[in-house]
Amino acid sequence: VCLISVACLWVSFKDVDFSLVWIHLEKVRYFYVGLCGLSYVGIQVVRVIRWKYLCERCAPLGWWMHTQIALAGSALIVLLPLRLGEFSRPILLNRYGGVTLSSGLGIAVVERVLDGLTVVFLFFLAIFLLPDSVVVSDTLLFGAWASFVLFAGVGVASFLAYWKVSLFQRLLNQTFGKVSPVLAHKLAELTYGFVEGLRALENAKTVTIVLVMTVLYWLSSALALFALFEAFGWDLPLVAAAIVSSIVVIGIMVPAGPGFLGTFQGALIAGLLLMGVEQSEAAAFTLVLYPINMIVVI
Repeated sequence: VCLISVACLWVSFKDVDFSLVWIHLEKVRYFYVGLCGLSYVGIQVVRVIRWKYLCERCAPLGWWMHTQIALAGSALIVLLPLRLGEFSRPILLNRYGGVTLSSGLGIAVVERVLDGLTVVFLFFLAIFLLPDSVVVSDTLLFGAWASFVLFAGVGVASFLAYWKVSLFQRLLNQTFGKVSPVLAHKLAELTYGFVEGLRALENAKTVTIVLVMTVLYWLSSALALFALFEAFGWDLPLVAAAIVSSIVVIGIMVPAGPGFLGTFQGALIAGLLLMGVEQSEAAAFTLVLYPINMIVVI
């Protein structure tokens, strides 16, 4: 895992002239850097609100408790390698809200599927809006389609488990139950708990708020990058910020070390190069954005 991070960092910075990077950093307009940081703070607020409504049915805890769980989960996702932090919020819900781990996992899956599909949609929409002179590499397209297949597949499987939970449990009994009735029973309990976590989406108001917060979350992410574009004096449109943000999200899905180290920088620089940014400028941009992201989240 750490080798992946090291390899990505080496590929990202091996041809960078750091004397030029320093020159670009000296020209940064810090007012817009501040706006970028404030945008990321706003993103965390939006994420907490969405998390609260996703948990409303299974874990009717107060705002303060959900804020702590959501923010702690965000920090652990960043700090732990291999995205192991994704399991932190289900564990915290279990400890402080009495929610079963499987139900907490169901809530987390809903959030991740919504995020994944939204990011992929923004990626393809942004590509459609880009001028013909911008050529997207086959590697980026493959990553986007792979992400779509992954999140759409998980979403469909979750919906089928929710829609036909009794049929799913019967299948478990007829398959695993033949080998180990105890194992089949445990899996059935896990499935039921998982489906309970999905029941947050039975309420139309909750669905509306969650969808609005999801769109606002990713638009804010694009706006944060756009503010940093202004800090560097780049004449790039908002659609460029959207596609770079999408590329970063797709890139950090690759298992790596703590803090998405390496994959974050590699994906960000690849996205900026696609937009026509010179490599030393892209490297300087990365050295500003990455600490902002880490400080706000952690």
